[in-house]
Amino acid sequence: TRESFLLAQFAGRQDSFPDGWPAPELNYSIVEVKLPALFDLCLNDYLDRYNHERDVPEEDKRYFRKTNDPAWQADSVYQLYTQDKAKDEYILCWGNRIVYINFDEIPTAEQIAIAAEKLSK
Repeated sequence: TRESFLLAQFAGRQDSFPDGWPAPELNYSIVEVKLPALFDLCLNDYLDRYNHERDVPEEDKRYFRKTNDPAWQADSVYQLYTQDKAKDEYILCWGNRIVYINFDEIPTAEQIAIAAEKLSK
């Protein structure tokens, strides 16, 4: 956790259940933007995450596409794509909160509902 008067950043991950059984892998980071003028700057930093892939063949380049999937109940939803194939990474916006989340695979509707409930607050 890092925090200043401008923003706060939190990170988390899930590798397995507490009793050692395998669980879907999950990584996420949350940024709470305290100064509204910085929101777009922070969001664009996440959206440009893969823009450095200059030597990657065009068909393998990754980019975030705005989908606004209503299942997330978010103000904005961006999903990672390679060409037109959806991937398992998302950028979600709820109010002043930006969440980057990377699943093991594209999440089910149930996983989306749980993640949205936990990460939107």
